[in-house]
Amino acid sequence: MKKIVFITVMTMTFVLGVSYAPGGGDVASAAEIKIGSVNIQSVLDKSTAVKRTLEEMKARTQKERDLLSTRQEEILALEKEVTQKGMMMLPDTLEAKEKKVRGLKRALKLYSEDITKELQDTQGKAMRNIYNDLSRITRQYGKDNGFSLIIDKGAKTSLTGPVVFYVDPALDITEEVIKLYNEEDKKNTGGK
Repeated sequence: MKKIVFITVMTMTFVLGVSYAPGGGDVASAAEIKIGSVNIQSVLDKSTAVKRTLEEMKARTQKERDLLSTRQEEILALEKEVTQKGMMMLPDTLEAKEKKVRGLKRALKLYSEDITKELQDTQGKAMRNIYNDLSRITRQYGKDNGFSLIIDKGAKTSLTGPVVFYVDPALDITEEVIKLYNEEDKKNTGGK
């Protein structure tokens, strides 16, 4: 995040320096500077691809929760049997059932940890892919429409809050990026 802030500040310093430097006006007038902004968070909130990805991840998470719940219920039923009927069981049978309960609990704990990590990794990969797509689409939009700079007006740092405090709404290309991303998603998924 610090790198993004640094790059943004350096870019703005360069742009302003070229525009206001002695003799720099000639450079600025020779190459018109066109700046745009996009709110990536808004794109994420409104894009069909992101909504679909989140729904898929939610469904997968729910499926795993249901599986964990079923296994937990099986363990509780076995524990209940051991508790209620343990006094009537042969010592070897009781010990075997208790060992089975401990093994099932351990296996469930490991499975839960593994699936949690797998789901987090899957979510991270999906978000990286989405950000890469948005970056590519925004860059292409900038090139196609003659922008010198496009900034994320929704970006924040943990210490200072927003990176960009004001952007003229006329410079906002968020809706165009959403439209392009949704169109690309529609082509890639066959209109689903």
